[in-house]
Amino acid sequence: MCIYDDASAAIIANERIRNLGFVKYTRQFLAAVSFGWLEVGDFVYLTEKTDDDPHAFDQMVEIVGKSFTGTGWIFNVLIETDPAVGV
Repeated sequence: MCIYDDASAAIIANERIRNLGFVKYTRQFLAAVSFGWLEVGDFVYLTEKTDDDPHAFDQMVEIVGKSFTGTGWIFNVLIETDPAVGV
């Protein structure tokens, strides 16, 4: 693939930085049965801290896995951290 203009190069560079520049990890959260309407691929906004994961506060995450336990839902979420801002 050849890129001939600055605008296209900037778009591609920004996308690669976005995709490869952040630390990503998954985390499991247990939720009530009433959250069953959420689907894999949905983006949700976490608004509470947990004691063992302070970075999960006020952050958009993607649901990458979902399973029913019989009494609630376990959601696997993908969390991206930005080392530049410490989130």
